[in-house]
Amino acid sequence: MKETFTYFKLECKRAWKHLPLFLTGAIMLAALLSIIALLAGKALYGEGAVGRIQVGVILPPEDYLSEQAVRALGSMESVESICDFQYVTEEEGEKGLKDGSLAALLIVPENFFTGIIDGTNQPIDTVLPEPLSLESLALKEITSAGARTLSTAQAAIYAADELCILENRRDFIPQAEAELNKIYMNYSLNRDVYFMENKVSAAGDIGAVEYFAMSGAVLLLIFCGIPASPLMGKRSKVFCQKLKFLGIGNKAYITGEILSVWILLLAVCITAAAVCLYKGIIQWEEAVIQWSVFLLVSLAAAAIITAVYEGAGSQIPAMMILFWGGILMAFLCGGILPSSFLPEGVKAVGNFLPFKPMMDGVQYAVTGTGEGLQIGFALIGIIVLAFFAAVLGRKRYG
Repeated sequence: MKETFTYFKLECKRAWKHLPLFLTGAIMLAALLSIIALLAGKALYGEGAVGRIQVGVILPPEDYLSEQAVRALGSMESVESICDFQYVTEEEGEKGLKDGSLAALLIVPENFFTGIIDGTNQPIDTVLPEPLSLESLALKEITSAGARTLSTAQAAIYAADELCILENRRDFIPQAEAELNKIYMNYSLNRDVYFMENKVSAAGDIGAVEYFAMSGAVLLLIFCGIPASPLMGKRSKVFCQKLKFLGIGNKAYITGEILSVWILLLAVCITAAAVCLYKGIIQWEEAVIQWSVFLLVSLAAAAIITAVYEGAGSQIPAMMILFWGGILMAFLCGGILPSSFLPEGVKAVGNFLPFKPMMDGVQYAVTGTGEGLQIGFALIGIIVLAFFAAVLGRKRYG
């Protein structure tokens, strides 16, 4: 037991000796990941916005009433504020869709206005270009929402009329229709509803910067295994034989390696915490309570790094596995592209990778949101599995 404790102290001293060089590499990695996160955030939340929507309209020939109805629709304030109607022929409309000058083409059927009066309600055919532009997508959503609102209003009016007929209260039909029209008109024409500010983020309840910073923190911990490679070099056979002679087996040897890597990662975490405290991002109380979860996150990263080096058998393959494996795990777990953009199958695979609970742990440390106990157990499971994987690799290549 005394020999094992002495071995652990020597490993800690060895890690301390490599700390300056390691921190230099970690800072360079952090700068690289910061640039990548900035570019990813701009790609995800670009500054482009939907401009005015150019809509082509093909009117039926010699149908004055339908033409006036469409022109009245185009002059409505809610439509005029975002759409520009251009009255074109069929050839001009097809050409506009192809060259991108038109976001949509409306084909008004004959006797359109008459159909509104007699209840046949002939629909206006809407032609959208392929692939859909941003303006076309916006128009599609606007028209779909308007159609659903109109169909709901019509269903309510028809239901009210049917109820009055069944109850032999036909004299109440005009009053019921007037009240329902007033209700639905007030709802659909209430402009305050359309200008309510509601921030939608593909990253969930946190902003893009915070999201990529958290995924970048986990990536940084895994990538820190690259500058930690001098600690993970193969020892001489004589050294390993002396350790076995002193009763220090594979499990104690792996524990010492994990401990040395953990010390280096803790130095990175402490540096990051100091910067956040200095910038006022977190307070001392949060640093003590919430950031303590970084002990498990960084320990899990240290165990994974040790398992990769022991399993790979040499430094160069291990560094390549850490780099490309870290990127692959980050992608599958939504660390590069938010999970809302990923297929269900990819998200299902990502839920079983260690990157996911590590990222949840970082989010819990920073924001305090999430199931802390569940995250803690998941991180402990990762540490245990990585430890035994490293022991197996040690038995194979040691």
